[in-house]
Amino acid sequence: MTASLLSCDTSVLVPALLPGHMQHRVCRTAIRKVSVIPGHVLLESYRVLTTLPGRDRVTPFQAAAALDALPWDVVSPRDADPRALIRELARDGRPGGPVYDAHIAASCHAVGTTLLTRDRRAVPHYELVGLSYRLVSDD
Repeated sequence: MTASLLSCDTSVLVPALLPGHMQHRVCRTAIRKVSVIPGHVLLESYRVLTTLPGRDRVTPFQAAAALDALPWDVVSPRDADPRALIRELARDGRPGGPVYDAHIAASCHAVGTTLLTRDRRAVPHYELVGLSYRLVSDD
């Protein structure tokens, strides 16, 4: 696979799937060239879509159908054992939630894809594994 591959994280995928989201248009446009998706992003997106407050929440069936309809290949970290990634985070002194961002980054890095994201807080964790990323915004 080549570096021209594009992927996205949950911060881009969820707005792209929700027509009422403020960032829907920009995210929907951004995902047009996506060709691979980390498995963890699918899991996170399912969780988010089915637990959103109010009218934005979708049923588990609707979320599963929307995610299943995505035409992209699913990618995972090259090393199926997450302990190496955990050790890297520990060496860098990063506790808690960043492990999920780093797992997504490792999945993308394994296949040489560039990750589309809106999550500026995740950027340091993406950089930790040397991931190429692009911030999506309506600026």
